Amino acid sequence: MWYCHTRGPVGSFLVRLSSVEKSERHYSLSVKTRDKVQRFRITRYDTGYYIFGGRPFSSMDDVVDRYRSEVIIDGITLGAPIIQTVRPVGRQAMTVTSPRDRTNSIILTQAHRQGEKTGLLLLRKGKKSPVYGKWKEFYFVIKYGEQKLLYYEREDSHKAKGLLDLRQCRAFAVDPTLYGRNGVFMVMLKYLNELSFYYFAAQTEELAQEWLRVMKRHTLKTPDTAKTEVQQIRSLSLSIRDSKLAKSSGHSSVYCLVFLDGAALAKTILMQVPCIFDESYLFQ
Repeated sequence: MWYCHTRGPVGSFLVRLSSVEKSERHYSLSVKTRDKVQRFRITRYDTGYYIFGGRPFSSMDDVVDRYRSEVIIDGITLGAPIIQTVRPVGRQAMTVTSPRDRTNSIILTQAHRQGEKTGLLLLRKGKKSPVYGKWKEFYFVIKYGEQKLLYYEREDSHKAKGLLDLRQCRAFAVDPTLYGRNGVFMVMLKYLNELSFYYFAAQTEELAQEWLRVMKRHTLKTPDTAKTEVQQIRSLSLSIRDSKLAKSSGHSSVYCLVFLDGAALAKTILMQVPCIFDESYLFQ
């Protein structure tokens, strides 16, 4: 029982894990009203979505953010989370678990951000690779524990523009030739036999490599790599010398796109027909 008569103003709240089933995790959201503590149930499914009041949310943070601006009960919105030890009248004391103990409870504070990678990136996304069009800037958040990538219109936005379950994705480095710029990498999502492609551009090559390393730690593992902790280093060296199809294509100028597992990762220069290409690529 949460004792809150001595501490906790109206609107203060606490989120605790209440039960775990095969494909569901149930949480209890306790909210201090004017005369009692009202409890609500939140269910997280294997899809990664949280269901509260029949509404789907991308994360627990999204639930809290929504009801900080919307009424949750009796004209009350969520205020500050309970993060301190609460001692009721009498001998027995109750400690409200800190954010460090995530096994038994979750306190939604800025401390949650410690398990995340955040930053601004440019994005192009589509159903066909390579993706063309205008680069758009978003604020990205990788949630390590949930293995999710969320992106927002701005850093201070409360509602995510989109979400990627990294467990269903593969991440690749992209050669600068594809878009004519450095610092590009991509994520390929396969869901229900349908592919989606997300190309990201960072300000520097070093920053892109940092994001790529983090994403690869959380993306889909092949059966071989999932069974071993031994690091596997693989590379592909590719050279393009000639394109016989280019000679009969009917075009005066041609170029070649390089695909790996269905994702476009590099592009040769535009050449006049007949042409001999002399380009090499190395993919790690």
